[in-house]
Amino acid sequence: MLSTPTRLEWLQTMTLMIVNDEVEQLAHELARQTGEPIPRIILEALRERARRIQTPRAEVQAIARIRRARQSCARLPDRNTDSVDAILGYGPDGTFDLW
Repeated sequence: MLSTPTRLEWLQTMTLMIVNDEVEQLAHELARQTGEPIPRIILEALRERARRIQTPRAEVQAIARIRRARQSCARLPDRNTDSVDAILGYGPDGTFDLW
């Protein structure tokens, strides 16, 4: 969703001039197809590219957090001394016991 810039934001902005025939051609083609103004098309393209670049970084950070949590949990004492089979509900004869 686009937000309306504040007066200060308008004063702090500068014009971006792109001299590239392909960029101009693509922007005009998208504007024709979508009915959107060219600045909005360029803004959305830049936002989409920024998201694609940030996603791998965010994934790496999430994986690092998960690894830290796993290591933290591994350091906790094991308070349940039951066997894995007993925890899962299997009896001594290998059948599944509900209770």
